[in-house]
Amino acid sequence: MLNVEGKKGPLQGTLFRNVVINSLYPFRNDTVRFEIQIADRALQKSNVIVTDSVVINIR
Repeated sequence: MLNVEGKKGPLQGTLFRNVVINSLYPFRNDTVRFEIQIADRALQKSNVIVTDSVVINIR
C-alpha cells in the first residue's frame, strides 16, 4: 500500500513477479531460489531475502 498522504513511515504490500521458463530450458527438474532486494525512493537498498527452493518441472 503506497503512503500517498506524504507521511513518513513504512510502506506495506505484496510484490508479484512472473518468471517464464519454456521447454527449451536445459535443466529438467531443476531447483532454483531467488534473491530479492528492493530500493526506496532515496535509492537505499533493503536487506536481501532468499526464497524457499522451487522445483522446475518441465515436461
